[in-house]
Amino acid sequence: MPVRKMSLVITFIWSILISFSCSKNGSDEDQGCTNSNSYNIDNGMACNNTPTGSVYNLIQNGGQMEVTFNYIPTHKVLGNITSNQRTFSFTANPQLSSEITQVANTSFRGSSGYIGWIFGIANTGVPFDPVANEPWTNTSTGASNYEWNLEVLSSNTDLIYDCNNAHDPSRYHYHGTPVQYIRTIEDGTRHSGLLGYAADGFPIYYKYGYSDPDNTASSVIALTSSYSIKKGCRPGDGVSAPDGSYDGSYVADYEYVSGAGDLDECNGRWSKTPEFPEGTYVYYITDEFPSVPRCFKGTPSEDYKITIP
Repeated sequence: MPVRKMSLVITFIWSILISFSCSKNGSDEDQGCTNSNSYNIDNGMACNNTPTGSVYNLIQNGGQMEVTFNYIPTHKVLGNITSNQRTFSFTANPQLSSEITQVANTSFRGSSGYIGWIFGIANTGVPFDPVANEPWTNTSTGASNYEWNLEVLSSNTDLIYDCNNAHDPSRYHYHGTPVQYIRTIEDGTRHSGLLGYAADGFPIYYKYGYSDPDNTASSVIALTSSYSIKKGCRPGDGVSAPDGSYDGSYVADYEYVSGAGDLDECNGRWSKTPEFPEGTYVYYITDEFPSVPRCFKGTPSEDYKITIP
């Protein structure tokens, strides 16, 4: 067969194969997947009680910081909560690590071991603990799949939390932005105040920061996360993992998109702050996912590890 004729035949066959592939895979819409974002920091139940006896104390002991707290906040809650005083330590000289540590242990399988980390302790005496123990359950075997863990602040879940996105009468903790409390102390006219420290020793602030992280005289802006809902359909089969559209019901419905917002994959950046005029790595609490960061840039203290015997 002449070279030109053979080339035309090959081109024709290739176009048929491409057409078949496109028809088989289809677009997101063809597969019936319409993506949406169900993340909502204003979906908590009304708070109706102001507890007393909050404990928060931070001292330096050599190269360590010791934080004593009792899970009792300085703001309103839903119902009654009890004190459970603890003291955790973390480094007084935090350093950025060569590896990121994830807050959630997605390889946990529901028996024993560590399920994840408390992210940090707020100066209200309450831990930031964004990860829920709510994995996908295999509909055939009953096995837990922590790669698909419910996102607490999705309006599609039926998890109960209060006006500050917190719950648990014996171990009260924040799953997201402590909304009602924050609105009493922040208005966006100045850099946010220090909220506490993460398990790796770096400071935690609410979202208001300098537009130029190296210039404390620059304007104050609301810093934004760089996470967004994935496009397309979940890869699960509806038995061992969820299927359907990505809609924010699960933590894994989100992905980090570099440059989409102001912050990195751990919801932080290097910046100067009023308390750290020379600059440090800073974590921020945002009103969009992930709200409370889901990874550490430094090395977290073992005191913050959540284990199941």
